Amino acid sequence: MNIHQRKLKIPTPKKLPWSEEKLPYYFIGDGAYPLREYLIKPMRGQRLTTQESNYNYRLSRARCVVENSFGRISKKWEVLQKTIQQKPENVEKVIKGICILHNILIDKNDKTLMNDVKYVNEQEVQEDKQQRYDSQHFQHQRLTQKGAQSRSRLMEWFEKYPLHNVTYHRR
Repeated sequence: MNIHQRKLKIPTPKKLPWSEEKLPYYFIGDGAYPLREYLIKPMRGQRLTTQESNYNYRLSRARCVVENSFGRISKKWEVLQKTIQQKPENVEKVIKGICILHNILIDKNDKTLMNDVKYVNEQEVQEDKQQRYDSQHFQHQRLTQKGAQSRSRLMEWFEKYPLHNVTYHRR
């Protein structure tokens, strides 16, 4: 299934908290990905504005949460540590089933979820990103107009609602 064909069942845009503005759901990529309407990535460069730095920081936090979650779930469910040899529609069911079971274990406070889990260090992520930004290799990156608009809208929302005003919900 190709995301460019828009065949994924991605939810419709939703209002951001404390706002009437609707934004779509996004995939979060690193600097190696092209910016798209549905794929956001960090701003690059060393001389970023405060708004751009804030955006990068918030994006980095979100990526760390996703990477930590995937680390936890793939450690617990070994089938995710290699290519799943099934038809795509069956892979989708396997992954959904694992997510449901994983959430049940979290709700039941299953201690085995915490064994031998490697968490992503946010500082290492930032250092890795900076090395990528400094590389000339990524200068050819494409920046689509819709992707740039999406990123700008998120940056504006991040600036309007700084982290100290945001309440995060934990399971």
